[in-house]
Amino acid sequence: MLVALLLLVIGLMSALYKCSREAHTPLFGPDGYPAHSDGDTLDIAIEITPLGYNISGDTISGIDYDIIRDLSHLHHRPVKLHPFAPLEYALGGLNIGAFDIVVSSLQSTTQLKGLVDVTEAVYIDRYVMVSANSKDTTATAATLGGDTVWIPRGSPVRVSLINLGRELGDTIYIDDSQALTTEHLLMLTAAGRIRRAIVAQGEARIAASADPRLHICAPVTFNQFQVWAVAKNREDKLLDTLNNWLTAYKASPRYANLLQHYRLSR
Repeated sequence: MLVALLLLVIGLMSALYKCSREAHTPLFGPDGYPAHSDGDTLDIAIEITPLGYNISGDTISGIDYDIIRDLSHLHHRPVKLHPFAPLEYALGGLNIGAFDIVVSSLQSTTQLKGLVDVTEAVYIDRYVMVSANSKDTTATAATLGGDTVWIPRGSPVRVSLINLGRELGDTIYIDDSQALTTEHLLMLTAAGRIRRAIVAQGEARIAASADPRLHICAPVTFNQFQVWAVAKNREDKLLDTLNNWLTAYKASPRYANLLQHYRLSR
C-alpha cells in the first residue's frame, strides 16, 4: 500500500512538473513572432489572398495552399501554416528563423534575390489594373503616368510601377496606405473607394468572378515567375529540397489540373 501511494505521489509530481514547463513554454517570442515548431515541421508564412490562401467560412482554398498540402503529403513532411499580412511581417520572421518559408505574391526579381533565396517558379502570373469604373477598361499601362494607383501594403509590385514610370518619363503615384491585403484592397475598389488597384491577375480573376462590380483592365507587368522565399544560406539545404519537390510535382497531372482550375500557366 505504501509503495503504491509513493508511486502515485511521484506520478502526480511528474505530471505537475510537465504542466508547469508547458505553461511556461512561450507561444510567441519576445519579438512578437510565433515560436518555431519542433522536429522536422516546416513553419510556412502564407499570405492571405484570393489566389494563394483563401478562407471562406470553414473552407480553405488556393493554389499555394493546395500545392503545400500536396507536397507535405507526398514527402511525409509536416507543415504549420501561419497566415499573414503584410509582407514585411513575414520577411522579418524569415530573417530571424521564426518561419522556414514565405509564400506570397513574390516575383523572381534581382531585388528579391538580394534579400532572400527563392525557389524555382511555382507558376506564372502578372499584375493587372482593377477598377469598379467600366471606363477604365480602355486604360493601358502607358496612361498611368501622373495618375495614382493603389497596392496592398508592402506589395513587391511597387518596384515595377516605379520602373514603369521612369520608362514613361512621368511619375506613377503609389498609395499603399489603405489595405494590408489584396482581398481588402479589392473590396475597397468594388465599393468605389479606390479607383485603380494593382494586383496579381490570378487574384483579380477570382475576385471579379465573385463581384461583377470589378473590372480587370490592362496588364501593368509582363508574365513573371511566382516563387517562394527561404532565408539565405540555410545549412539544411531547404532550398534544394523544395526545388527538387517542385520539379517533380510540376510534371504531375495534379499540378496541370490546378493550373487549369486557377487559370494559370506554368
